Amino acid sequence: MSQQTIDFSPARDDDGSASLTLAHYAERAYLEYALSVVKGRALPDVCDGQKPVQRRILYAMERMGLGFSGTNGAKPVKSARVVGDVLGRYHPHGDTAAYDAMVRMAQDFALRYPLVDGQGNFGSRDGDGAAAMRYTEARLTPISRLLLDEIDMGTVDFIPNYDGSTEEPRQLPARLPFVLLNGASGIAVGLATEIPSHNLREVASAAVALIKNEHLPDTELFDIIQGPDFPGGGQIISTPQDIQDAYRSGRGSLKVRARWKIEELARGQWQLVVTELPHGTSSQKVLEEIEELTNPKIKNGKKVQVERKLFPGYVLVDMMVTDESWYLVRNTPNVTGFVGSGNIPVPVTPEEFGIIERRIGEQQTKFKSDFQVGDLVIIVDGPFKNYEGSVDSVDVNKGKLTVMVLIFDRETPVELDFTQVRKK
Repeated sequence: MSQQTIDFSPARDDDGSASLTLAHYAERAYLEYALSVVKGRALPDVCDGQKPVQRRILYAMERMGLGFSGTNGAKPVKSARVVGDVLGRYHPHGDTAAYDAMVRMAQDFALRYPLVDGQGNFGSRDGDGAAAMRYTEARLTPISRLLLDEIDMGTVDFIPNYDGSTEEPRQLPARLPFVLLNGASGIAVGLATEIPSHNLREVASAAVALIKNEHLPDTELFDIIQGPDFPGGGQIISTPQDIQDAYRSGRGSLKVRARWKIEELARGQWQLVVTELPHGTSSQKVLEEIEELTNPKIKNGKKVQVERKLFPGYVLVDMMVTDESWYLVRNTPNVTGFVGSGNIPVPVTPEEFGIIERRIGEQQTKFKSDFQVGDLVIIVDGPFKNYEGSVDSVDVNKGKLTVMVLIFDRETPVELDFTQVRKK
């Protein structure tokens, strides 16, 4: 297949003078922009696994004496000082972009092997942002020596910085492929990458095996590196074949789930404890979703029928649910009427209220005859929808029954409304 080349020379008019059409200029300008984004901003270099801003941060911190020497680390300095040195010498862009890049390099939930040791608030996996650069401090981590120890041994080329006042390395002399250790994520112009992180021992063993045999078969390589190793843990549940297909093709997705265990409590009770969450998952969001499943709320504007929901002393009527309150019929001997917004009673006639009471009685009689202790039922509504179980007890007055459901290999009592179950 022949490779297409783009001619950037200006076109010639009939009289021999040079001219530049709008289409030709737009094509050239966009290509220059695309190359700049791909090579100089969004995508990491496969040699050291770093984007330009990350490489400049590491090099600047090493030149500031913030690296590890022997077993002792340097004293951390203010992050604002590091950012200022990076901007002034190597990276003429916004300070927010440089600081955000340094913050990510210090987050152990974002990188498998953080390269910056941050002191102070550097954010959380729940989406909390880092403190301002004037409050936090930073230095390099010991593992950053794998990228910087051989920087002055003639191992890499140096290029002038943006104003020619000093030099910066074209790449860092990485002893291991950090593009695999920490992974990478970036979106450029027409190109994008999403590389997961991997285990240090497995990558080192694979590098040694490839040095000994550069034609190492994929099957032997998969025996050494069986899959990604995400920061924060989690359990990969994709099949080995799916993982290998993703490695071979460069495209694919992996399924990751949380790790959990059951802790025994007093009086036969138990609780489910989640110890690890998938990479990039917010624990706060998980808690909100659990709350939504265990305590579902009627959505605003949804219509609720009388026969669908029964509560002790109340019944939802066929009216719209509003932001202010639910419209309820108070089913007590001394009150006849609706309770509306601001607890303002809306009068109804005794005949209308009697119709509602008779409807409730009909429903209770129907449910009483329908469900008996020991009946097998299936849950049709609520957080345990489609679960099956047996009726353990029936409370006609409250309009509820208790169903024994098998949850995590344990029989657990679940209290439900009559309308949430049906006989199997």
